[in-house]
Amino acid sequence: MGFYFLSYLFMMGAFYTFCRSTTPLEINLYTFYIIGASMVFSGAVGLIALFAPSGLGIREAGIVYFIAVATNMVPLEVALLIAVCFRFLTAIVEILLFGLTAWRYKI
Repeated sequence: MGFYFLSYLFMMGAFYTFCRSTTPLEINLYTFYIIGASMVFSGAVGLIALFAPSGLGIREAGIVYFIAVATNMVPLEVALLIAVCFRFLTAIVEILLFGLTAWRYKI
């Protein structure tokens, strides 16, 4: 269970850094928590939505809602850009990790 916590902390940090690269966010623990928690919570809601494969669109809508509408940390247009670009980034990472695993174990 501790590894899940560490992996989610790592993902929260990656998402926060990604958001900071697109918009000037304050650097403090509160902002890190809100931005990171929005990504984790939106991912969980996307997994629960059985009608959407891998939460496609659900996770992005949750991210946009939490960082643009509910907390008003970034403008709506920037939140849409962040959500879509982060989806592409995670898809690329997953494809690369699959390829690395297939190459390593010669699948």
